[in-house]
Amino acid sequence: MKRFLSGYLSNPFVKVSSWTSLATAIKIGSGFLTVKVLAVYAGPEGMAVFGQLVNASTVFMTLATGAINTGVTKYIAEFSSNKEKQDAVIATAIKITFICSIVIGVILIVTSESFGKFLFNSSSYSDILRIFGLTIGLYAFNNLFISIINGYKAYKEYVLISVASSILVMVTTILLVYYLGTYGALLAYVTVQSAVIVVTLMVMRTMKLRVRLFRLSVDLPIARLLFLYSLATLTSAIVVPVSQIVTRHIITELISVESAGIWEGINRISAGYLMIITTSIQVYYLPRLSEIEGKHNLISEIKKTCSIVLPPLLVVTTVIFFIKDFIITTLFTKDFSSMSELFFAQLLGDFLKIASWLIAYAMFAKAMVKQFIITEIIFNFLYVILVYFFISSFGFEAISWAYCTTYLVYLFTVVVIVFKTKF
Repeated sequence: MKRFLSGYLSNPFVKVSSWTSLATAIKIGSGFLTVKVLAVYAGPEGMAVFGQLVNASTVFMTLATGAINTGVTKYIAEFSSNKEKQDAVIATAIKITFICSIVIGVILIVTSESFGKFLFNSSSYSDILRIFGLTIGLYAFNNLFISIINGYKAYKEYVLISVASSILVMVTTILLVYYLGTYGALLAYVTVQSAVIVVTLMVMRTMKLRVRLFRLSVDLPIARLLFLYSLATLTSAIVVPVSQIVTRHIITELISVESAGIWEGINRISAGYLMIITTSIQVYYLPRLSEIEGKHNLISEIKKTCSIVLPPLLVVTTVIFFIKDFIITTLFTKDFSSMSELFFAQLLGDFLKIASWLIAYAMFAKAMVKQFIITEIIFNFLYVILVYFFISSFGFEAISWAYCTTYLVYLFTVVVIVFKTKF
């Protein structure tokens, strides 16, 4: 047992997770506190409206960055012994981000009225989209700089930014929700995340990491590599939020907007407690897979990481299931009591999701863009179809079974693709 624990704790993934655990714990706590305030002052309907903005903004934020940030992290890590290539990646990424953020910002401002009506079924929040258009460039550059820091494997700096950002977002969101309700939550979401760039720039200064914003040279081969990744990232950033927006509309039409808010609530729980794993995947796992050479070594790393991550995850999901009523009471209000019906299938789906992600990230790391895009489109479409038929046949509690079923099939598919593909 002593030898097992020593080996477990010395694993690089566990070490990085220990670095990020403080930041993740603060982020989870601030996120759940924000959800609680939103539930009390905005209710299930406000939660549904907020979910619409979150999903839509994911698409626009990704477009504003040119969808290259994963590629930036990968290639800075991959070119760790070649500073000239690292500089070329950074310079090229800055130009792409600048152009994309300007274009998306203008589109948001111009289409705010019509898109606001489509997204919220009301014109009351159109000015939120206009504000979003004005601030999205700051968000885009903040994410780019964080990707650069991640590529350099500066884990301590990454944690510092995450902690400061979480506290800033939490305090601002709670204050605005308290005074402005649902509108305040939306306003906080489109402004505070952009303001976090101040924290990031301060951290970069302490690292003596300087980026030349107006360097004229663009490395075309590097740009092609980054855009290859942007295709995969764009696909994920578009089809996932769109599938959730469509799902929310289906739940609203077939059941009620309150049910859509309850479904949004359990998604927030999943996103919250899984953040410990997803953060470590982002910070350590992708750069690690990117620098590994040879399929045998890659598969060995995947298996090792699965053995480290999945057993504790199973324990956590089991505990959450048994205290689900306490969680609902603590984080939400009595209006969310029917959420209890969703927990079993949701938690099982979460386990299958992480298991599949640990394997599917190899497609990102080894530029298997075609396979990644095809699976993203097919399985998000499958999820929407299953939601519609499951709700129609079995009612509200079947929403999470659609989620669970989708990730079960997805896990089987990515295992076949990654383990059978030659690269």
